[in-house]
Amino acid sequence: MKRSLVASLAAVAALSLGVASACGENLVTAMKMTVPPVRRLPIAIEGAVVRLAEDAAIETNNPVYQQRARDTLIPQQLRTEMMRALRDAGFVVVTDSAGDADLVAHVAFNVSDVGGHPRQLYRCKLSSPEGEVVEAVDWVWPEGTFVEDDAVLEFASHNLVSEISKSSNLWTWFGAHPKGSFARRAAPPTAPVASDAGAAPVAPHAPEPSVDASASAPAAPALHPAAPDAAAP
Repeated sequence: MKRSLVASLAAVAALSLGVASACGENLVTAMKMTVPPVRRLPIAIEGAVVRLAEDAAIETNNPVYQQRARDTLIPQQLRTEMMRALRDAGFVVVTDSAGDADLVAHVAFNVSDVGGHPRQLYRCKLSSPEGEVVEAVDWVWPEGTFVEDDAVLEFASHNLVSEISKSSNLWTWFGAHPKGSFARRAAPPTAPVASDAGAAPVAPHAPEPSVDASASAPAAPALHPAAPDAAAP
């Protein structure tokens, strides 16, 4: 399975997660977790459009971790898992770099050395299309927790997006920028429809023009009989 390629990077991270014996812990004392469901967005925010057009960035200065991440396709696979998790939360996800969106997502994966052991950190920054940072969430892999090798990135993405769904900053921002407001910000002003020169615009449901009754309607009958002609014999 392609996703199982994350196993080699997961093995490196295991040194700091209490999954490997190099950390001095027994596997029996570690917690094996299943992938949790993604926390849903508040109903008022569901349907907001998020653009995720780039692969995840690898934020580490360690060349060994950098190469292992590239070899195991972490940037591409993490982006894929984040797209799924964002959709599960209630976002609409677009991938076109020029597409309209309420928010733009940037995802990153960081491996750093802490106490001689690697530490995994997953990051998602949400910005407005104009570049204003709305929220930035970091999620650190819990020590002593492990999952199946092919579920590492899914587990991390679900936890990271669940933190986003709980964000009060997100709620505040959407209170001032309703969903879909990007369309109103980007739309050019609508020009009035030109009418005939010198003519006033016709109002909707205008009444039909009046018709000259003398030209088309029959003469109305007299209310009283005509008086006899005095000159008649």
